[in-house]
Amino acid sequence: MGNLLEEKGFLLLEVVIAILIIAVTLTAVTGMFLQATKMNSMAKHLTTATALAQESLELEKKNALESGHDQDGFSHYWQSYTGSSSVISLNNTSYTVSSEPQPADDMLHTIQVKVTVSWSSYGDQSVVMTALYPRVRLP
Repeated sequence: MGNLLEEKGFLLLEVVIAILIIAVTLTAVTGMFLQATKMNSMAKHLTTATALAQESLELEKKNALESGHDQDGFSHYWQSYTGSSSVISLNNTSYTVSSEPQPADDMLHTIQVKVTVSWSSYGDQSVVMTALYPRVRLP
């Protein structure tokens, strides 16, 4: 057997320092992973809400086109339109979709429709889309 000072190997202090470096690195990586997962979930909800708002505006436009017009060319649909509200559940999340008419310029014979989609995920969230529609039949 050789001298104890000539033995090759690691000191306990070196091992402890290596373990500390690995622990700090893993903690940082785990934090970044958790933040990325949260942001991915928020983006999914935002994309879904935007698609629901777009679909609601398209449905309003379709209903107005199919409702018919009076002798002056004004849509029957917009004359009695007061808005709507519904709850849609997708991917374990409930989205509240509400639409309401907003004042618009009567000289241009338009109506402004505001659609709000709200949900609760990481706090109350919402998406708002607005569109202008003609109240009269276009030539």
